[in-house]
Amino acid sequence: MINKGTKRLLSLIATVIIMISTTLITVSGDTVRDYKIQEIGLKISLPAYMNVITRETSTNDEVYKKYGTSGKDLTDLDMYLVAYSADATQTLTVTVTEDKNSKKVKNYNTLSESQLNTIKDSYQKNDGCESCSIENYNNLVYFTSMIQSKINNSTDAEVTYSMQGDTLVDGKYYHFNLVSADGAVSDDDKDLLNSVLESATYDSEKGFWDANIITFVCIVGGVLVLLIIFIIIISHRRKKKLRKRLREIDEEIHNNDRKRNRERDRARKNRHTATGANRPDAFFDGVDGYETSENMDKIERDLIREAHRNVENLTEEPKNTSTDKVDYSDFFEEYENTKNNRTSQRPPRRDNSRRNKKNKRSKGSSRRKF
Repeated sequence: MINKGTKRLLSLIATVIIMISTTLITVSGDTVRDYKIQEIGLKISLPAYMNVITRETSTNDEVYKKYGTSGKDLTDLDMYLVAYSADATQTLTVTVTEDKNSKKVKNYNTLSESQLNTIKDSYQKNDGCESCSIENYNNLVYFTSMIQSKINNSTDAEVTYSMQGDTLVDGKYYHFNLVSADGAVSDDDKDLLNSVLESATYDSEKGFWDANIITFVCIVGGVLVLLIIFIIIISHRRKKKLRKRLREIDEEIHNNDRKRNRERDRARKNRHTATGANRPDAFFDGVDGYETSENMDKIERDLIREAHRNVENLTEEPKNTSTDKVDYSDFFEEYENTKNNRTSQRPPRRDNSRRNKKNKRSKGSSRRKF
């Protein structure tokens, strides 16, 4: 069990966590704002102190007058977003273009290392490019460049410093350009562009994966539906075959029973009751009726047992079960006396030679009769 002190400590920790989370959310909401550009499928986060113009900004907005631009300028320059810092020392633009080469590539991630290095070399050969590097933001390849350019070709022309981030998504070039109006690009400028590139998300990439996921779900769902239908059909067929087989078995048993009953009835009606010749059931004349085969077998066994008992009773000799010994000496003495008397009183033996000769003559031709 958790004691009261531990419960209070846990409650305090939970309260602190909630307060910190709320504070962070509030600070984040106050310092950063999200912008969704539907036309190009881009979503980025910019500092709250920046004034932002998009193609959806109303033409009557005062921001156009403040920075001396218009919605037509954005359209002519293929820009979809322009953001100015409060002191106008930082200007961020987002430009989207496409050509026949971009339409051949899904994004820079699909290119080999040698192809990426070739693109990097092409950026470095541009006028004013001081450096170019290959970076990765949100699993997308970007080329970041430091640019120093002159507005005019004269020696007294104004020099501008900027930092660019370029990527390719779904056959379109996305170009992020941060111009510093107070000299060379500072660390703050670099941090600002890096934060923008890290926050950038593309609906085209999400749509690609979402489309694949939806396609995968549809395919899996279709396969599952077909599998369920197949299982139902197989189960129905198996049940149908089983019911059919059971009906056949029942019908076969019923027909066999009817056939045996008819044969038994026919045999009983046609049997000869006088002699019982060629009739296996003649033994049951007058007792079987229409009994079943089980009852017939039982009656037969009972009658056979009864007959065996009667035979045993007729042939059984009385047995002396007494354990006392009987003295037969008087009986044997009387038997010997009687035997001697019969021998002394027997007449002389007759001559049977004539009878024996007669029997010998007729022995070969006569047969013994019973």
